[in-house]
Amino acid sequence: MKIKALPLFMAGFLIISFFGTFAYATPQQESYFIKKNLTFSDPILEENKDFIDLDLKEANSFLMEPCMPMIPCSEYTYTFPIGTIIKDVFIEKNNVNKIIVSKNLKTVPEPVCTNIISSQSQKIIEVSSFKDIYPENSCDYIVGRGFYNGERCIILKVDIYPAIYNAKEGFVEYSNDVEINIEYENPIFVNNFNEEYKYVIISPNEFSDTLNNFVDYKNNQNISTKLVTLSEIYSGSYFPVNGRDDAEKIKYFIKNAYDNWGTQYMMFVGGSDYFPTREVHIYVDYNEGDDEVFISDLYFVDLYNSDNEFVSWDSNGNNVFGEYDWGSPPKNDEFDLFPDVCLGRLAVEESQELQLILDKITAYETQESWLQDWFSKIVVIGGDTIPNEESGVNEGEYVNQAILDIMDGFQPDKIWDSNKRLSGLVPPTGVDNIENGINSGAGFVDWAGHGSWKVWTTYPHDGDRQTLPTPWGTYYNSQIMDLSNGYKLPIVVTGACSVAKFDKNPCFTWSFVKNPDGGGIASIGPSGLSWGSSDKSTINYLEGRMQVSLFGAYDDGVETFGQMWVNGITKYIRPNMDGGHHKTCVQWQPFGDPTLQIAVESQPPIKPAAPSGPTGG
Repeated sequence: MKIKALPLFMAGFLIISFFGTFAYATPQQESYFIKKNLTFSDPILEENKDFIDLDLKEANSFLMEPCMPMIPCSEYTYTFPIGTIIKDVFIEKNNVNKIIVSKNLKTVPEPVCTNIISSQSQKIIEVSSFKDIYPENSCDYIVGRGFYNGERCIILKVDIYPAIYNAKEGFVEYSNDVEINIEYENPIFVNNFNEEYKYVIISPNEFSDTLNNFVDYKNNQNISTKLVTLSEIYSGSYFPVNGRDDAEKIKYFIKNAYDNWGTQYMMFVGGSDYFPTREVHIYVDYNEGDDEVFISDLYFVDLYNSDNEFVSWDSNGNNVFGEYDWGSPPKNDEFDLFPDVCLGRLAVEESQELQLILDKITAYETQESWLQDWFSKIVVIGGDTIPNEESGVNEGEYVNQAILDIMDGFQPDKIWDSNKRLSGLVPPTGVDNIENGINSGAGFVDWAGHGSWKVWTTYPHDGDRQTLPTPWGTYYNSQIMDLSNGYKLPIVVTGACSVAKFDKNPCFTWSFVKNPDGGGIASIGPSGLSWGSSDKSTINYLEGRMQVSLFGAYDDGVETFGQMWVNGITKYIRPNMDGGHHKTCVQWQPFGDPTLQIAVESQPPIKPAAPSGPTGG
């Protein structure tokens, strides 16, 4: 992943794809330019007791650096064919103005770990610690390579800061008129990717017989599918064996399948005792620090960077994978992070369990679940994730509501502390409402709170203990296994620590897919300690941002569960990510069939027409 900072203003527009816009390029490369004029309104300043909130109508996010001023940001994504070289991004600005501010700008809260331990105290930073001008650049961008909106592509992500804060002199400088220029070179080769096997399932030998009928089913659905066993990978049955351990041998096999078979989807079959995993090493410098070693399946499908170089996740060659600020002195490996293949895992331990899950997948698609009435319901569950902070915001509910705003064609079932549906002391209790909501059928479920590998929990508003959902203050993996919603199966997204830690079996998130009598059809959650933010900023970075990104990917019109995961990760990535952002990208684990159809022709349920005008990507 290439990262570059720019010293000038820049503004953005819709997600734009430039596939099909190129003639065949010769080795003598010419530069091409994309140029766009953009307009920004004046900043909005809202004075509070101790600080000033800075906002901008056209912004779709904020620059989120812990304990630094919270600056409006417009994020945009551009895609180009493989082989395109992004040479530069530069801008010209006009109509520059200043606004004097009488107080400091609001700062980004120090992140908090969303495990089942009481919330940590947050640092307060003095204005003397601010940089004189923040941010130092009016625009940042990164370039990577991935699979986005169904295309292999070069991905350019741009963050624009139309307003800049001068803390030393006490003013905000902003520009109303901006011209953006992107300079690039066309590919020097024609990308003709074969599609011999669009979908490859990798499994230990003991599950191969159980998978044969499922492979036939997928092929009959016009998804070219191949089953490959681990022993075939290790023996070089299809491609030469490369790699220093079993996990790396699998990654090289996936690279070869991607290159030679045109593979777009991969499913791993088997839990951590049956299928190799990769431990990664990312240090998160928040509060007292987070040096947890955790597992990540993204390792296997992050194959190439924007220079078309294979990414091993061990670029320094020390046999410690996925290092970010790791050790003393800190060591770093080169990440691209953009997934190149859609992924899912069935973390099964026996053939009977696998067969029941395959039956669920087949029934879900055969009955066209995405067209059923029950699918248009979404269940959201949350409380006050970070209590006793000044804003009074119930962060879990705020994340839930941001998702409901995205999924505005769905009927919401809000199980919250604020409406007493998560905190009832007499029936129906919080647990009753959760189970009734899921058992009656839903297309999606979102949890936002705290957790561990086997439990989800959260706080009541400004509570001192995690006492929700009532009556016990917890919802366990064993209770998930008792859900009885039959084939009315949701996709489940859980924001909480370690809920997808599948080296503990059955972990909370996997239990939804594992349930033979209902539960969920697919699920996503963090495999390690997860971090979030207090107040309304909770949706702008870390755990809350990832939840919003995943549902935003669905709303963008993906057709499969794997595309929802890939696009969600890609939407999350932005320039200048610290260890917390890296960990968030790497640990959100998908369970399920990545080819699972979740919509027709990329259309979610019908919703009101959006107003006309420019929108951000």
